[in-house]
Amino acid sequence: MTVRDPLPDSGVFVSMSTTQGTCTPGRPAAPKGGTVTCTVGSLAGGESATITIVVKATKPGTLTATATVSASNVSSDTDDSATATTTVTES
Repeated sequence: MTVRDPLPDSGVFVSMSTTQGTCTPGRPAAPKGGTVTCTVGSLAGGESATITIVVKATKPGTLTATATVSASNVSSDTDDSATATTTVTES
């Protein structure tokens, strides 16, 4: 299984981690943009893996990222992607 997450242009890549497999930041992960790609491998029914991607916002506003999951042994369906939206305010 592979997870791809194009990073928003209004954020700077900081770090990434996964509980299974490996992740690479892609290019240009620094200073802005790029796509994080994580190769998780196989998961049995009921198993899960957690991927954490840290991005620092470059300006106030809405930061949105959509990660997409793909696997070679399953059919595509509507739960193959997830979107996270965060509102950034000045501190």
